[in-house]
Formats: sequence, structure tokens, C-alpha cells
Amino acid sequence: MELLSQPTLTALQVCGTVGLPEKCFRVIVKNALDCIFSQHEDEILIDKDTVEIDAAILKQTYLAIMTLFVEASKTDTSSEQFSMVLDDCKLLPKQKEILQESYKLNKQKVRSHLARINKGLPHVVDIDWRLDYNMKNSQLNKVMDLKYTLSFKTEQQLCGEINSNQEDNVQFSCTREQLQDFVGKLKEAVKSVERASQS
Repeated sequence: MELLSQPTLTALQVCGTVGLPEKCFRVIVKNALDCIFSQHEDEILIDKDTVEIDAAILKQTYLAIMTLFVEASKTDTSSEQFSMVLDDCKLLPKQKEILQESYKLNKQKVRSHLARINKGLPHVVDIDWRLDYNMKNSQLNKVMDLKYTLSFKTEQQLCGEINSNQEDNVQFSCTREQLQDFVGKLKEAVKSVERASQS
């Protein structure tokens, strides 16, 4: 399972290799989670438990643990899959246990936090269409032109607000051929999504 990038895996492997003390590792995990929840404003805290650790290793460890929790929560990784990822990191047994325990306790909180800060894409909630038939142009010449006018009503969740949506209308006109091309591309997109969800 490819949940983490190679630099993140390497940074977590360093944790096991260096053999950070349990108390120190717990402090790093707690501070990393606090940083995810924006309680530390992305600063890496150095306290009496982490002061003796090389600054580069400390920074890599914080970022790797934050990435681990965010990516695992974002993809709704199960505890078993999370454990398999940790096996790839070659962590010490106690470090693995601390991360599993913290993930289990904070997974839903991280997911909720990500949902609040994610702006996301607008969703189409309604569509209206109209067919215009132009018989003559402004010079009174015969045109006999068909134009479709489509109006999509979209809804987008506002950043950071749970039950607040912004509505918008997207409107455009097209010929019959352009509309057929558009519908064909939508059908291709639906098939691609179906294939991806079956994989």
C-alpha cells in the first residue's frame, strides 16, 4: 500500500534507527497532532524532552508523523492497514504501539478537521436548459440556427463552515454538435469513475 512518500518513510525509519526514548517519542507524537489541529501554528516545539535530539531529525520526525496521520486519516485507512504501513517503517515496537494508539484515538478528529478546512469542488445540484431557434439574424438574412442554453446550479461548502453552502449558476450556450460532444465526454467520465471504483 502506497500511503507515504519515500522521504516520509525514510524519516520514520530514522525514528526506529536512532532509538528515540519512549517519553520523547510520545511528546513528538502529541505535538505533531497538536500541530495538525493548528494549536501550535506549524512551529516545532522543543521542550526538555526533545532538546537533546538533533534539530534535523526532530523536524523530519514531526513532519513524517503529521504526514502519516493526515494521509492515513484522509484515505480512511483501517487500523490493520495502518499497522502494515508501520511495519514498512521499521519502528521500534513501543513506537509502533504509540502511533497505533494515537491514530485510533485521533483518526475521526483528524478527518473532521480535514473536512472543515477542505474547500472542495462545487457540486452540480440542478440543471435547466433551453432551446433557442434563430430564424433570422440582425440583417434579416435567413439563419435557421439552433442554440442550446444550459444553466447548471452549483453548490460549494464554504471553507471552515460545516452547514454553510455557497450557491452559484454556471450558464453557457452551445450548438447541437457541441452539446453531443459534451454529453459524450460526461459519459466517458462516468465510465472512468465506475472503473476506478471497481478496482
